[in-house]
Amino acid sequence: MYHAGDRVKPFANLHVHVIPPRIWQEYIKLITGTAGWNERLRLYDINTVIVDKLRYPLLAKLVIRNGTYDRVFDDHQASVYVRRPATTPDL
Repeated sequence: MYHAGDRVKPFANLHVHVIPPRIWQEYIKLITGTAGWNERLRLYDINTVIVDKLRYPLLAKLVIRNGTYDRVFDDHQASVYVRRPATTPDL
């Protein structure tokens, strides 16, 4: 995140003490796969999801099953998912 500059706008970062309480609560709901997690991704326009599979295996399963994101990286500890581009219906 440090090297990305303005290109990356993280939902949450390592500076937890500066995250507003409401956003922190939303983040916890996201990473634990609480009901409505996918709506939160849409609400906050989150296009890239990085999941620690060892700590949050349910979220990793939910994201891949959802079908909205493609897995672009995967190893023993983490997966990275990127939102598929929206398609426009043929007219």
